[in-house]
Amino acid sequence: MNIKDIPVYRSSDLATTNYRMDSYSRQSKGNDPQLAKIMPGCYIPISDYERVTQEELHLLRVYIAADAARRRNTPARKLAQAGAEVRGQCREEGPCPWPVFAGESAALLHGLPMVGPMPNQVQVISGLKIHASVTTWRRTRSWHYDSQPVQVEGMYCTDVLYTLADLLCSRDFYSGIASVDYVLREKIATKQQILTELGRRIGCKGVIKARDVVKHADARSESVGESLSRAVMLKGHLPMPRLQETIYDHGNFVGRVDFYWPDFNIIGEFDGLGKYNSGTYTDLSSGQIAQNERQRENALELATGARVVRWTWREAVDKDALLVKLGRVGIEGY
Repeated sequence: MNIKDIPVYRSSDLATTNYRMDSYSRQSKGNDPQLAKIMPGCYIPISDYERVTQEELHLLRVYIAADAARRRNTPARKLAQAGAEVRGQCREEGPCPWPVFAGESAALLHGLPMVGPMPNQVQVISGLKIHASVTTWRRTRSWHYDSQPVQVEGMYCTDVLYTLADLLCSRDFYSGIASVDYVLREKIATKQQILTELGRRIGCKGVIKARDVVKHADARSESVGESLSRAVMLKGHLPMPRLQETIYDHGNFVGRVDFYWPDFNIIGEFDGLGKYNSGTYTDLSSGQIAQNERQRENALELATGARVVRWTWREAVDKDALLVKLGRVGIEGY
């Protein structure tokens, strides 16, 4: 869903109306609430709240926080409109004096994928802060080192490499693999560039883990689900498969598989559904999808003699479920 289409009701907007200032707050309480509070004084329809993902909800909070800063900070608003002039001032005077989104908040603005829970707090770096502070809805921290913010959708955030380093140092191995795989696949940065960025954080918490993530990242993973699956295999000390192996039968193309263990005669497929449909998943009935799935598996098995093992997002997230499924066909950790 497009979160920009979700109406946001602000208690501050009631000041110029005949409604009570707590009208929205009252609608968010009781046995049948109509609104959900997502930020101080900010509410959205409960129907939208129940539909959004954690990532969408966090990004909506980022938009709200940015809008609040523009409303209360006229100088910052004027500077934001200056574009290149602002960035020039930042280079000359150091970190910008208005909030800059960082961490998961910046990652969502950059489109970096993550796996796992999202923080409730909007992640911000402020040039006016010399130490970290945390509230229910906002976490503010100081810069690790001199780095210029970039502008995305009219908002300022840390650049991609700084943001990625934040994620790698603070989030777990599984999420890190998904993020770095994406950055490598999209040619946003190389492994060496990422390691150089991490080198600027020597002594910081999480750097050793972050370097391990970069070591095992692979641009050949084509989705977050495939990246997560491979991270589970790595952590489970499983024999590592070939990635994106192309299968032919007497010179005829059969398919390209996510994971292939020729020594075990096993093909592994993360069920991303895109293999059976050139359009959207909803274009096909569940029966047609199942039929296409079986036809593809039959063709792969005939071409290779290998057994095809499939798993879903839920099994990959569960981790143990994926390890058990692979263990049953002989792919076990050491």
